[in-house]
Amino acid sequence: MKNLQITMIFLTLTTLSFCQTKQNGKVSDEVVKNLVAKNQILLTNLALFKDHKDEMIGASAFLINYKNKVFAVTAKHVLGEAMGVEPEIKVGDLKKFLISWKMFPRVKINPRLDTVIIGASTLNYDSLNKDILLLEVTNTKFNILPLNPNFNLPTKGDNLYIIGCPYSQEKCKENVYEIFYDSYDEETSMLNFIIKSKFDLSGFSGAPIVDKEGKVVSILTSGWEERKIKYVGGTFIKEIERVR
Repeated sequence: MKNLQITMIFLTLTTLSFCQTKQNGKVSDEVVKNLVAKNQILLTNLALFKDHKDEMIGASAFLINYKNKVFAVTAKHVLGEAMGVEPEIKVGDLKKFLISWKMFPRVKINPRLDTVIIGASTLNYDSLNKDILLLEVTNTKFNILPLNPNFNLPTKGDNLYIIGCPYSQEKCKENVYEIFYDSYDEETSMLNFIIKSKFDLSGFSGAPIVDKEGKVVSILTSGWEERKIKYVGGTFIKEIERVR
């Protein structure tokens, strides 16, 4: 999977933008289309760390219901060079370095209710070396819909959907892009999907990939092209079961 590493920086460029549009990518499932039309799901990151000069701004995130609590999910590589966090912060050191971390829609309607506050509590990631972060949420009132997880692997050819927004679209709310499940790499816990429509993937790291029922199956972490076929890769959401 060497192609996955090539595109990490490409996916996490740091210009903010937002808008709801269906022109770039076919939306064929009414459940997902209505879910996005009625709810805010997609978030972006803004974090400040001790001994780090610049803020970490951008990429994508979302909320998830797990074990009767709400957690935030994003890509683990946002804590590294791909998002301008140098030196890279190890997950176990998050409590040591975190000053503040907020997640919010790229266009906030109500700043107070559209903001999710991330806490510094360290979860046990000893067995988790995949590109996914499960984070503590400290506030309880927000206008963001947490997704439910689906821990079952899709079937080859299944339609799934990315909920995301490229940096290039100003005032973007959240878009839906149809993709097709291709394969699973057990070693990396990476699900691979084929893209049929053209769209800009910059800023999609950490975006949810959902099934036709609106349940999150994977978190988008990379994109590449192979034999003229465009792919995206995402860490299997089942990896959160490894976190205690």
